[in-house]
Amino acid sequence: MEKVKDEILKQEEVKKNFQTQAAIIQMLQKSQLELKQLNDMAAEKVVRVKGSFTKAAAKIIEMKKDLEFIHKTVREISKKTDKELASLQPQEDKTQTEAVAESN
Repeated sequence: MEKVKDEILKQEEVKKNFQTQAAIIQMLQKSQLELKQLNDMAAEKVVRVKGSFTKAAAKIIEMKKDLEFIHKTVREISKKTDKELASLQPQEDKTQTEAVAESN
């Protein structure tokens, strides 16, 4: 009699375990479907954004080259200006010295 009871309890445990496993499988399948949908949506967005990203990256590279050219040009102009100022400086000093000498 007790053996039959134990057997019934074991069968109930097996049935409960089976139901639990079935619920887990169903939940995993639902999660898998949701992840697939998310992955498909992300892939679609990547395809849409890739073109505009490539264009933007190309424009940024072009702007960088332009800025480097501008920077180089400004540096060259600055050097030329410094040289011209340096060459004018001795003449100004001479003129000031002559003006002081004449006023005395």
